[in-house]
Amino acid sequence: MNDHTSNLSGHMLVVSGGILVSRVLGLARDIVFAYVFGTGTALAAFVIANTFPNLLREMFGEGAFSHAMVPVFSSTLEREGRATAWQGACRVISSLALVVATLVGLAIAAVVLLRPWFAGELAGLTLRLTPWLLPYAVLVCLSAALAAVLNSLGRFALPAYSQVIMNLALIAGALLPFLWLRLNNQESQVWFLVAAVLLAGIIQAYLHLRSCRKRIGDFAFAPRLRDPMVGQVARLMAPALLGVGVMQVNIVVDRLLAGWLGELATTSLYYSQRLIYLPVGLFGVAMGIVALPAMSRAWARAESEPMLDSLRTALRHVLFATLPTVAMLAALRYPVVRLLFERGGFTDESTRATVWAMVFYLPGIPAFACVKIAVTPFYARHDTRTPVRIAAWCLALNVVLNLILMQFLAQGGLALATTICSFVNVFFLLLLAARRLQGEALRGLLRPVLRMAAAALFAYFAATAVLGLIPVRPGFWPELMRVFPPLLAGGGSYLGLALVLGCREPREMLAGNRARKQ
Repeated sequence: MNDHTSNLSGHMLVVSGGILVSRVLGLARDIVFAYVFGTGTALAAFVIANTFPNLLREMFGEGAFSHAMVPVFSSTLEREGRATAWQGACRVISSLALVVATLVGLAIAAVVLLRPWFAGELAGLTLRLTPWLLPYAVLVCLSAALAAVLNSLGRFALPAYSQVIMNLALIAGALLPFLWLRLNNQESQVWFLVAAVLLAGIIQAYLHLRSCRKRIGDFAFAPRLRDPMVGQVARLMAPALLGVGVMQVNIVVDRLLAGWLGELATTSLYYSQRLIYLPVGLFGVAMGIVALPAMSRAWARAESEPMLDSLRTALRHVLFATLPTVAMLAALRYPVVRLLFERGGFTDESTRATVWAMVFYLPGIPAFACVKIAVTPFYARHDTRTPVRIAAWCLALNVVLNLILMQFLAQGGLALATTICSFVNVFFLLLLAARRLQGEALRGLLRPVLRMAAAALFAYFAATAVLGLIPVRPGFWPELMRVFPPLLAGGGSYLGLALVLGCREPREMLAGNRARKQ
C-alpha cells in the first residue's frame, strides 16, 4: 500500500466521522424541535424562512463553488506555490462574498416590500423571520469557500465537523427559552433559533478564517470580479449551478409524483430516504471530498495514472463500506424502521410502506455513493459540463421510469427508478472518465468487489440467523435487541470473512488512520 492510498483512507475516515456526528446531532435536533415546537406555526415558519439562506449555500457555497474552487486552487498551488494560490483564493472568496451579500440585500428588500401583501399567520411570521436569517448565507458561503481551501491543503477535520456547531446551537436555541426562561409563546421562542443560526454562522466563519491564517496566511478582503482566477472559477461554477438545478428538479418531480400517489406514499418515501442516504453521506460524499484535491493536483502535473489510481482506490473503499450496509439493512429492514420511527402516529402500516420503498432503494446504495466519486475526475480536469449533461439525461430517464414503475409498484416504483438511473449515471461517468484519461477506470476492481460481495452475502445470512433467534415483542427495548445483536453478528462476520478472503481495505483504512495521526 502506497502513501497516496493511506492518505485517502485516513482522510475518508475523518470526513465520515464528521458527517456521522453531524447526522446524529441533526436527529437529536429534530427530536428537540418536536418536543418544544411540535408541528406548530412557529417551527413551520422557521423551516420555510431558513430554506432561502440554505438554497444560497447550496448554490454558491458547498456545492457548485467547492467543485469549481478546489481544482483551480489545487492547480495554482501545484504550479505557482502557496503564496500565489492564497492571494488568488482571497480574491475569489472576496468576490463570492460580495456577490452573495448583494443577492442577500436584494432578497431582504424584496421580502420587506412583499410583507404587507401577506396577512396570514404562517406567511406573516415567515416574512418577519426571513430578513434576519438571510445574512447567514454570507457567513456560510464564506465558511464553505475557506473549507474548500483547507480541503485542498489536506485539512479535512474542521470542514467535516463544522456543521456540528450549527446543530448544537439550534438545540441550545430551542431548549434555552423553553427550559430556562420558561417562555410559553412559540413565536417568542423561535427568535432564539434565528439567533442560534446567526451565532453558529459567525463561529463557523471565524474558525475557518483562523485555521486558514494558521495554515497559509491572513485573509485579505480584495474582491476583483475581473481577476483571471475569479473568472476561471466562475466559468466552472456556471455548469455546476445548472447541475444543482437539475438535482432540485429531480427532487421536486419525485415529491410531486409521490404526492399524487397519496400521503402514505409521500411520507414513506421520505423516511426511507432518511435511512438510505445516511451511508451515502458517510462514505460516498466523504470520499468525494477527499479524492477531489488529490485528483486535482495530479491533473495539474499532467499525470493521468495517479488520477485513475485515486479513482479506483476511492471506489474500492466506498464499495467496501456500502455493500455490507446493503446487506444489514436488507436483513434488519423491519426492526430498524420500527426502532427508529414506529411510535405515535407512525403505525405498523407506515412501517410496511416505508420498508416497501426502502427495499427498492437498497440496491442503489453503492451507486448513490459511487456517483459522488465518479464525478471527481471531471471536476479535477475543470470539466463541470459533462456531469451535468449526463445528469440531465438521467433526469429525463428518471421521469419516464417513474411514470411507468409507479403504476405497478407505487412509491417502490419511484425508488426503483432512482436506483436504476443512479447505476446508469455511474456507468456513463466512469466510461467517459476512462476515455478522457486514456486508461481503465475499473482495472483490478472485479476481484476485490467479488470478495466484498461474498462477505456481504455471508453477513446477511449471519444477521438473519441471529434475528430469527430473538422473539418479536412490542416496545423500544425489545426492538433494540432485535437490531444490535444481529447487527454485531453481521458486521463481525463481514469483517472476518473479508480479511480471510484477502480484502486489503480494512488494513488500508487502519494504516491510513495511523499515518494521519503521525
